[in-house]
Amino acid sequence: APTTYHEGEVLGLSRPTREGYLFRGWYKDEDFTKAYNVIGKEDIGDIEVYAKWEEFVMSNVRFGILGDSISTYYDQFDPNSSLFGGDNQFYYPRYCPSITSSNMCWWMKAINRLGATMMINNSYSGGTVGGSGMSSALNDQRLLKFLKNNEYPDITFIMLGMNDCASGSTPAQFKSDYAKMLNKLLKYYPGMQLFICLIPYETYTNGVDRPLCNQALRELAEEYRLPIVDFTTAWNETTEQKNNWYYLNDNIHPNEKGMTVMGNIAYQAVVDFYHLND
Repeated sequence: APTTYHEGEVLGLSRPTREGYLFRGWYKDEDFTKAYNVIGKEDIGDIEVYAKWEEFVMSNVRFGILGDSISTYYDQFDPNSSLFGGDNQFYYPRYCPSITSSNMCWWMKAINRLGATMMINNSYSGGTVGGSGMSSALNDQRLLKFLKNNEYPDITFIMLGMNDCASGSTPAQFKSDYAKMLNKLLKYYPGMQLFICLIPYETYTNGVDRPLCNQALRELAEEYRLPIVDFTTAWNETTEQKNNWYYLNDNIHPNEKGMTVMGNIAYQAVVDFYHLND
């Protein structure tokens, strides 16, 4: 954190790290009742702040998702619903009524197995990495929705790319857009651990660009030193054919069987990254 400041100027306090702990913000008091993360124009004189920490155990970890329709769920009474609940902004359960609660979705299956909690589901049906508008993950207004009461998720799954491939975005453009998105996320949320999800097999497109986009994601994961959730292993052309599916509910979206497989893969990716079984 800064040791000096200029009166009359706004200065945000940095986010520290401490091995084995989660940072929960700066406070003006030792009882952690008065959050204080920005020095305001009106502040004068010496300022003393206290860092709030929680032990890094999964029961204290809060998850987020940045996704498209595969990761949406909306029920006004379900606290784990997507942020977006307007017409055609969510796929589950509207078009897949067999998914009757968020606990049946892949992300909650993983989070529940880990013993963690869900904080923000920033998923939008039809969502893309590139483009514009609220459906785009380059939209600052959408990305800033991860901030809740001056806090944000500790871990976020990025499950995007299917619609970019389907809409004709070239792998090169997709990679460029994805890198811009990562840069924004790392700037806005320096303490948030990102997991890059690879795009699973689907029967909507001819599949030419999907492997190339997944290769771009692998390259970005290596470049940014981010872990991967490998959904390419979830199902394949043996089990899924157009209008004849086992894990899918339609050409793209998984049914309950598919959700279970994805949840297991996501769970294992987190376990492996944090060496939870060591």
